[in-house]
Amino acid sequence: MYHWPSQPAIEMIMLLGTAKKDPSNADEKPLTMILEGSSMKLNQLNYNFCGSLGPISYFDLNCSGKAELSAISFIPKTGAWTRGNETLQCQAL
Repeated sequence: MYHWPSQPAIEMIMLLGTAKKDPSNADEKPLTMILEGSSMKLNQLNYNFCGSLGPISYFDLNCSGKAELSAISFIPKTGAWTRGNETLQCQAL
């Protein structure tokens, strides 16, 4: 008889990336971001994964239960990253 595990397995994926408002601007200091497991590390803060709606993943320090209200939205396929009014373009390193 097969028993389902009590905790779902989480794949550990680590991605190191940088994000800029203008990727072609060599003078702009990039923002370093690490996606590891179900969290995003950014500027010494650890944002939790709050869920996804379509291609958009949402992260926040404290998830509210409504993913779309999270502090950060990120589209991994395109690299589009948004926090409040700040929109950056990210790329994997």
